Amino acid sequence: MRYWLSTALLVPLIVVAAFGTQAAPLSYYLPADQTYDPKIPTPEAALGYDLGARVVRPDLIVAYAQMLDAASDRVSSEIVGYTHEHRPITALIITSAENHAKLEALRAKHLTLSTPSANASIDDSMPVVTWLGFGVHGDEVSSLDAALLTMYHLTAATGEKAERQRQASIVVMIPSLNPDGFGRASEWMNLNSSLVPVTDDQNREHNPGWPRGRGNHYWFDLNRQWLVQSQPEPQAWLSLFQRWKPNISADFHEMPSDSTFYFSPGAADQVNPHIGKTTRDLQKKIAGQFAETLNQDRDFYFSEEFFDEFNPAMGSNFPAINGAVGYLFENRGFTGRTVENDTGVVTLESRIRRHFHLAMATAAAAVEQKRSLLEHQKNFYEESLNLARAQRTQAYVFAAPGDSTKMFEFLEMLGRHQVRAYKATREIRNGDQVFAAGESYVVPLAQPQYRVIQNIFETPTKFNDVVFYDVSTWTMPLAFGLEVASLTSTPVDAGSAVVNAKFPSAAPPATSEYAYAFSWDSLYAPRAVNRILAAGGRARVATEGFTGVTSTGRVAFRPGTIVIPVGEYQGLAPEALHALLSKIAKDDGIVIHALPTGSTPTGIDLGSNGVVPLRAPKPLIVTGDAIRQYDAGELWFLLDQTAEIATTLRDMNTLRTADLSRYTHIILPDGTYTALGDDMAKSIDTWVKAGGTLIATKRGAVWAIKNNFVATEIIDDRVDSGFDAQPPKDNKSDGKLPPPPPRLTYAQKESTEAGVKIRGAIFAGLVDVTHPIGFGYRSKDIALFRETRVILGRTKNPYATVVAYAKAPQLAGFVSEENMSKLPGSAAVIAERRGKGAVILFADNPAFRAYWHANTKLVMNAMFFSTAFMAEGQRFGAEGGAEADEAGGE
Repeated sequence: MRYWLSTALLVPLIVVAAFGTQAAPLSYYLPADQTYDPKIPTPEAALGYDLGARVVRPDLIVAYAQMLDAASDRVSSEIVGYTHEHRPITALIITSAENHAKLEALRAKHLTLSTPSANASIDDSMPVVTWLGFGVHGDEVSSLDAALLTMYHLTAATGEKAERQRQASIVVMIPSLNPDGFGRASEWMNLNSSLVPVTDDQNREHNPGWPRGRGNHYWFDLNRQWLVQSQPEPQAWLSLFQRWKPNISADFHEMPSDSTFYFSPGAADQVNPHIGKTTRDLQKKIAGQFAETLNQDRDFYFSEEFFDEFNPAMGSNFPAINGAVGYLFENRGFTGRTVENDTGVVTLESRIRRHFHLAMATAAAAVEQKRSLLEHQKNFYEESLNLARAQRTQAYVFAAPGDSTKMFEFLEMLGRHQVRAYKATREIRNGDQVFAAGESYVVPLAQPQYRVIQNIFETPTKFNDVVFYDVSTWTMPLAFGLEVASLTSTPVDAGSAVVNAKFPSAAPPATSEYAYAFSWDSLYAPRAVNRILAAGGRARVATEGFTGVTSTGRVAFRPGTIVIPVGEYQGLAPEALHALLSKIAKDDGIVIHALPTGSTPTGIDLGSNGVVPLRAPKPLIVTGDAIRQYDAGELWFLLDQTAEIATTLRDMNTLRTADLSRYTHIILPDGTYTALGDDMAKSIDTWVKAGGTLIATKRGAVWAIKNNFVATEIIDDRVDSGFDAQPPKDNKSDGKLPPPPPRLTYAQKESTEAGVKIRGAIFAGLVDVTHPIGFGYRSKDIALFRETRVILGRTKNPYATVVAYAKAPQLAGFVSEENMSKLPGSAAVIAERRGKGAVILFADNPAFRAYWHANTKLVMNAMFFSTAFMAEGQRFGAEGGAEADEAGGE
């Protein structure tokens, strides 16, 4: 077997002081009639305490996986990736020793079932492949301990039945999908655990501090990451998933402790349209075995309600568009070991046992339904090709003009899904759209991953039901800000070989004694300019276009061009500056031009007042209990990982003692800001007027408006983001009694209330590309993601609404008639100068789940160009205000 970590971890672990004396023995969990190989270490022998006495740590899971690998020829463990905190993501392959000896041959044969051209046949010797994923939400801890038991049982169980199961199946399991979040959660629970279990749900153990362990290092919900994989954890999972193409998949979760137990299928009214009836029928058939398991354990449960199977980015739904049958298991749970509520006392041991029994049931069901599952896999991909050929749309063509780095990110995402893309070798026209040869790409539908392709490219607007568990759309070309069109034929002569995504490094610039310049269009242009400023260099932004004389000829530069001076205006020596720019060209894919003169044939000269100096951003993101951690984490990730901007995180309850003068920007993510009070609002306002930039999103923007940072109307301020939904605001009374609401039955409650929410849809916006906050966009058309009903009116300042919603805004996803009536013409982004500073408001989260690249340039513009635009009535050199027309200059 393979060894991937230090052999020092392969010895039994001694945990000196285990909490609790009442933890259940191993016999509580394991089948009574099952025998086990005594040479295989048990979880308890490895950990040094009884399961359930405390929450296992992620490092101990890795160590136990290696112990099993060393002890048995039925197991191999490997590290398939690393988290942001460099914790290993460990995977195990469990099957018979005979299968392990020919594992690669078995895998290759299994993959032929997903390749229609292979004309694969199914024989009785082919093992079924089972995928078990535990703990994608790090604070749903019972699944992690259950993973230890599952590893042990599948490896150590003896007897004819156990060996027959190992021979007939290959189990691929990741015992901790989210080690960073789990590390945070387990540390909190163990830190606050008592010798005598405390069942009071108000105990500190049961109320973890912000941020909870649900998300990863940047607080992302990794269960929404299977489609885009912006984080390292899902990239690792998907690589393993595609390597094995499993037949059945189980995703282990927890829900509130006063619930029972849920297993798939989900609600029948909201199913992804590319999950076929055959898949659903097989899923329902196998689910009967889970009901039988829970019946035997006398556990209450439910199915076919509440949770849906619509969003393919979720771990239980993604397998169904990839030839597998997927299951979601939701255990009753809580944060802590033992809690009491109206349903009784819920223990960690009972939760571990329940998940373990369902993991065993999944593995057993896979073997029992082996033939059906293997045939389903083969038929699924053959049917996919037939469905593709029957569609009116036969291909998609797309481009990212001026931004090869964003195109790289999109092509790399397609490649991870095994979707074939071709570079266009001739121009492709679709109505008024023109896709240039060499810069555009084609994805034909007629390929095995047809269902994945449709989920990535489609723009659905009609739905069976208006109740969504998560977002109602996720169209990736719109999210990435690409130009895209559907084609009724596949331009086979327009495509070259299959594209393998390669980062587009640029050549070093020619040496200049005067200045350099590069476009702001690139996804990584903000990172490039920040590297210059952080190194002590100086850079400027051109607020108007010009034609530059470069070392290679004349080049047309658009507004937003970054100009880097050489000489007394530069903080770096010419040689050091050129070396840094050469590195930027290579690492960030930025084409940098050398300009030997400041005189331009057309447009502004380089010394114009319209070429504004930039300052290195020093942002502070407000965090803490009242802040929605997803939004805060996504903004933090954007600044830290994409732009490499050093970012301070400061909890709201400590903001009063912070020295705000250290920061250029204060960012208010979605949250409740009433705790700031009037004094703190005045302090922030004073800081803004002195030159700071306030950036606020969602309810942060509402707070800024209500505290008079910007004069505009709040059309709606209701937030319906997942479990953070807020009550509707009170309507102002005009003295007249409003008409009574219509009488509805209670059965209508869920669908009626869901119909007024915006749970994740895509809308058309219009961006002012001449405004510095709109720089980097070549077209006024922009796709905006929205997951709340925070709707802002346009300001009295006619220049301040940088992005407004279009007259007919719906592009994809569900939106009610009520909300549709409010959105057209409303403000998506507002930018106002205030004294020497600025206030920039976003109606929604522009960094949504780290893949909405269509909007993130707006955030970067707010970081770098927030003082590069003028207030109403202001001229260059003035601070704005009533005297602006008379200040400075001619």
